[in-house]
Amino acid sequence: MALALKAKDFETLLAMEKLAVQRDFREFGTELAQKSENGHKQIMERWRIGCDPQKAREDFQATYAPENLPKARVMDTVMESLIKTQCRRLSDYAKGNATPAEKLYFTRRAECLKAVYKEHMRHLEQALGQGRVQENNKRRDFSR
Repeated sequence: MALALKAKDFETLLAMEKLAVQRDFREFGTELAQKSENGHKQIMERWRIGCDPQKAREDFQATYAPENLPKARVMDTVMESLIKTQCRRLSDYAKGNATPAEKLYFTRRAECLKAVYKEHMRHLEQALGQGRVQENNKRRDFSR
């Protein structure tokens, strides 16, 4: 996971998380693991929306008026909530009698999910035309 995170290979991170969720079934029982699996499926759905610029625009045009889209601060509260909930579950798994290695494993998974969220937001900003606006603003700041 650390290597995929360092390489910013988010598709691999999400595939690894899917395998980890399947491992959760064996380790923690079906009720907790079922919630994790459902959360992962929803994260994947939101990720796919962010990766497809057309779907991202369709999804967010209902939220933002077209004239405000380039300057509005994009927020995907659904994805944010899904990631936070999934990270909370991972934290719950790490409590109790978890070994230091298990705690590191769950912490690393949470780090990866947070990185996926940041990348998702970057995809959305680009899809909604905000990447260029932010770059232009940075250039203006540097030229001063």
